[in-house]
Amino acid sequence: MKFEFEKYVGPKPLFFGMKSDQVMSVLGKSPDHSRPAGEFGGAREDYSDIGVNYDEDGNAAEFCFGPSEDFELLVSGKVVIGKGGVSNPVKLFFRKLDESPKEVVGFLVFLKLGVNTTGYHDNDQSQRAINVFKKGYWDAQIV
Repeated sequence: MKFEFEKYVGPKPLFFGMKSDQVMSVLGKSPDHSRPAGEFGGAREDYSDIGVNYDEDGNAAEFCFGPSEDFELLVSGKVVIGKGGVSNPVKLFFRKLDESPKEVVGFLVFLKLGVNTTGYHDNDQSQRAINVFKKGYWDAQIV
């Protein structure tokens, strides 16, 4: 499956604002794990190497992509995860589009792009992920 990220719209064919049943329909399966909203924030669903965080209204607010060969995540036409993906999208790509990311709890947050990453800036391969989020979702964490 191929996901083409559009800033603050979503990794199409997934879109910010979708409900859980719509996400399941696009991905063609039920989540492997679900966590209801509660003390750890909003609801979350995990589908193998893709996670979905939902806002307080149950709308998809962030899509999280771990390393995988099962799908491709494209940003501005470049494969950042999947076959043929760049080795370090932070260094080779994201910093060129947003030169002022903020580091928040182990994530580099690129507010201009609607993207955050982990595991790349500190070279921790076990934590590598690229997350894309709706406008305003990470703004409160940036001080």
